[in-house]
Amino acid sequence: MKYRLCSFFVLITLFPFVLFAQQISKFQVSGNKRYISLKLINGVPKSLENIKYFSPNNKILYALIYKDKTDSIYLINRSSPFCSPEYLLTLTTKGVLNSYDTLKFKKVNSEELFASGMVKDLYDKTFNVVVYYFPEKDSASFDVKIQDNSPSHSLSEFKSKYDFHFEFGIGDEFLLMFAKEYDSRTNTYGSTNKVSLLPNLHLAAGINFLKYFKIDFKLGLILVDENYYGIDDGFFFKAELFNTRICGIAGIDFFNDIGEGHNSAESGGSFILYSFGAGYETSKNFDIYILYNIQNKKVFGYSHNTGYAPFNQTYDMVFKGLIRIGFQYSFIF
Repeated sequence: MKYRLCSFFVLITLFPFVLFAQQISKFQVSGNKRYISLKLINGVPKSLENIKYFSPNNKILYALIYKDKTDSIYLINRSSPFCSPEYLLTLTTKGVLNSYDTLKFKKVNSEELFASGMVKDLYDKTFNVVVYYFPEKDSASFDVKIQDNSPSHSLSEFKSKYDFHFEFGIGDEFLLMFAKEYDSRTNTYGSTNKVSLLPNLHLAAGINFLKYFKIDFKLGLILVDENYYGIDDGFFFKAELFNTRICGIAGIDFFNDIGEGHNSAESGGSFILYSFGAGYETSKNFDIYILYNIQNKKVFGYSHNTGYAPFNQTYDMVFKGLIRIGFQYSFIF
């Protein structure tokens, strides 16, 4: 018994909208054509069938007063021995109960009762509903006003709100590669640093958003020497630092080393370069940057000493780091 009383008070607290049994039989809907006029009918809307409170045993009456592609607003009249002069306004989104509000009618004059309510969808779009009920005529009229606070679907408004725009750029890089040859017999390294002034051109497509952030997709060339050259493509994230023209850069680059294969050397394969660095915007369209790259695989090839035994020896080509100094000009859309 105690459990039942507790359940009863919880129900009353959560749903303080016991509805009176008076039936509205006629509807006149003002305003937008999307506002649908239906008689108050017996039963429960499909979107509310699985909610215990709206069980058909409670003699639910309802009318659909608004509908678009996703949202529907119902006016619910739930017959009850408490006979409280309240109606329930419910909003369902894609068939799921989203929000509700109770409508208590107030007497305006001898011929008219007035009630209003407000429900919101998942995206903070607000529906303000005003109901006018005329007891003598047993009819009601509805006025539904929509205040859309949800994110705009207009690309121009979206770009303006989030400072969002596209960029297309072209650039070049100068490379300094640190590599060593490893002699497994003596467990020693020999340095072979390499500088490339060849045109390491690339194309970039980027998205700039929230004023301070940018994501670039780049496709281009890495040309160091005959043992380390090929096509690379990757993603780079840039973030403006301290509201200045300086930005931090982090990226991941996928490099396909075409390499070389002959008597004295062999190289090639697919590698991942992890990039970290900084950039500086000299203008809205032009920026320079420096990146330090580490590689997921240290050995990228082999060199051979083709002399007679015991001088015949194979050395590992070991990647130690790559510095990229580049610039890029971007067209902004």
